[in-house]
Amino acid sequence: MSDLLEAERRLRAHAEDEIRALRGLLYSLARTLDGDRVEQIRRETPSAFRTWDAERYQSFFAPLVAKRQWAKVSTNGNGWHGNNGNGHGCEKLKAKVARLQAENRRLKEQLEESRKHAADLANQLRDVHQFGPSTRQEAPTPALSKAAPSTTPQEEPSSAQANKASILEALAEIRRQPPRVPARVEHLFDAAVIARTRQIMALYILAVYGLAVRLEVDYYIAQAEGIKPRSGAIRRRLDKMAETGLVVSKKLSLKAPRTSLIVLRLSEEGRRIAKQMFQRPPVENEWERLERLHEGKRFPGHTAAVLMFAMHARLRGYTVTVLPEVKSPSPPDVLIEWQERLYVEVELGRKERLAKWKHNAALNEGKAALVAGTASRREVLRADIQRMGLPGKATDLEYLLRAQPDAPLWVDEW
Repeated sequence: MSDLLEAERRLRAHAEDEIRALRGLLYSLARTLDGDRVEQIRRETPSAFRTWDAERYQSFFAPLVAKRQWAKVSTNGNGWHGNNGNGHGCEKLKAKVARLQAENRRLKEQLEESRKHAADLANQLRDVHQFGPSTRQEAPTPALSKAAPSTTPQEEPSSAQANKASILEALAEIRRQPPRVPARVEHLFDAAVIARTRQIMALYILAVYGLAVRLEVDYYIAQAEGIKPRSGAIRRRLDKMAETGLVVSKKLSLKAPRTSLIVLRLSEEGRRIAKQMFQRPPVENEWERLERLHEGKRFPGHTAAVLMFAMHARLRGYTVTVLPEVKSPSPPDVLIEWQERLYVEVELGRKERLAKWKHNAALNEGKAALVAGTASRREVLRADIQRMGLPGKATDLEYLLRAQPDAPLWVDEW
C-alpha cells in the first residue's frame, strides 16, 4: 500500500511539473507575440500567466490569431518578419507555434494518462482499505475533562511535541527543501521563493504543532531564517495568508496587563492544502482547543492569557500542552515539561479559589503553580496559597511581557 501511495505522489508531482512547463512555454510565446501587452497585464496582476488556465490563455491569444491582428503585427515591427523584411521571421515563429501546439497536445495526453493511472491507484487503495486485513488497533480516546462530553465525537490528530528545539529543527528542514505547493493553489502563495518558503513554514507550524499566536509564529520563522523577529517581512507574509484565505486571524485583548495579541488558525482551504502538502491531517490548534473545551469565545481575555503563557514557556525550552487531558475536579490550563513537570493554573479572576489551588497542588505532588495577570495580583494569590500551607511557584504576564526570552519563567517560589 505504501508503494501505491508513493507512486500516486510521484504521478501527481510529475503532472504538476508538466503543467508548469506548459505554462512556461505559453508565457514565452505570449512575450514573443505581444511583449507590451504582457507587461501591462503583469503590472496590473503580478500573478497573471503563472496561474492562468487554458481559457485565459486562449482569450489572450485570440486577438492575435484573428486575421486583422496578424496583419497588424506583421507591419508594426514586433517580430513577425524579424527586422529583415523578408518574412523569414514569420515563418520561424509559425514553426515555433506549431512545435508548441504539438508539445501542448503531447503534454495533455501525458497528463490525462497520469490522471487515469492515479485514479486506478486510488481505486486499488480503496480496495485495500475495504478488503485488506487490518492489524492496527485503535486506541481509545480519553474523555476531555475541561468540558462536558460532546454529542459528536471529536477525532483530532495529536500535535507534534511543541517545544522550541523541535520546531526550529523542522523549519530548518523546510528551509533546506520546501514542500511542493499544489499547482491549483499556487496563486494563494507568494511568487518569490523566500517569501513563499516563509508562508510554508507558517502553515507547517499551525498544522503540525498547533500553535496560534502570530508573534510566536513570527519568532520561530525569524530564528530559522536568521533575521530579526517582528521586522515586518514575516508579518507581511502572514497578513497576506489571511488576505488570500489560507488562515483566519483575530485580535484578543487583555485588561490587566493591558495588552493584546493576534491569533491565527487555518481556514478550511488552509487545512486542505496543509493536509496535501504535509501528508497528514492538521491538528486542532491551541486557540481552537480553548474555544472548544474551555469557553474560549466567552472569555477571550483568559484565552489570551493562556496562549501568552504557553508562548513564553515554549520560548524558554518547555514542551507545552494546552488543556492537558487529566482527571481532576479542577483541570489545569497548561502542562509544561522540561526540567520539571508542572500543571499550571492561569488565574485572572478576583474570587478566592482555595479548592482550585488544593486540586492543582494534588496534581503537582503538593505544590501549586500559578500564573496571574499582574504582579500585584500574583502577591494576593500567593498569600491565599500560603495560608493553606502549600508551597508553590508563581509568575505573572506583566513580568513575562517585560522580560527577555532567556529570563526565568518563574518570578516567585516559596
